[in-house]
Amino acid sequence: MQNLTENIHSTIANELARYFYHHLLAELIKPEQLQTKVGYDGKTSEETNREILARVLREFPGVENSTEPPFNLVREWAKRNRFAFHYDE
Repeated sequence: MQNLTENIHSTIANELARYFYHHLLAELIKPEQLQTKVGYDGKTSEETNREILARVLREFPGVENSTEPPFNLVREWAKRNRFAFHYDE
């Protein structure tokens, strides 16, 4: 039972990492004016996204070879929750 639980946990974690990895790639191709905005932590969006991307790559080896998911999880989440901002802006 323990191995089954660990396998399920690993499968779910890797799938979420795949979606998040591709979300970060989408963030990094947004227009420069969005990438250079400084956040509350004093870092630009690009700096923050690159730091998070490095961590995802470190913690989920091989995620960079994953297929692109059928949709951007964060974009879909923002749309369904009717965020005050448009994801692509």
